[in-house]
Amino acid sequence: MANVTYFPFDGLDDLHNGPPSEPRTFTDHLLVIVRHLPREFSLRDVYRNRAVLERLFPDNSEIDAAIRAGLQTLRDSGLIEFTDNRGYYRRLRPAESPRSKVA
Repeated sequence: MANVTYFPFDGLDDLHNGPPSEPRTFTDHLLVIVRHLPREFSLRDVYRNRAVLERLFPDNSEIDAAIRAGLQTLRDSGLIEFTDNRGYYRRLRPAESPRSKVA
């Protein structure tokens, strides 16, 4: 049996082509923020945009936790990768994404 990695559908499959045209979810807005950062960025860089997310999602009292969870979703979708365990990330190009290698 072939060793295939399964990636659950999460609505982010085609976002390598650019940010969502109409961001609706927290993760959509987070992706827009990440796309405006340098290709290699830190968690601190994302936290600097916390005010934007707080304004868009005023009922979310745990913005920092939501940012970390959103970055994990982007990682699981093959859009970014964690480069270390100290809060550094890199946006992936479509050809680098683990999703492009799934059979």
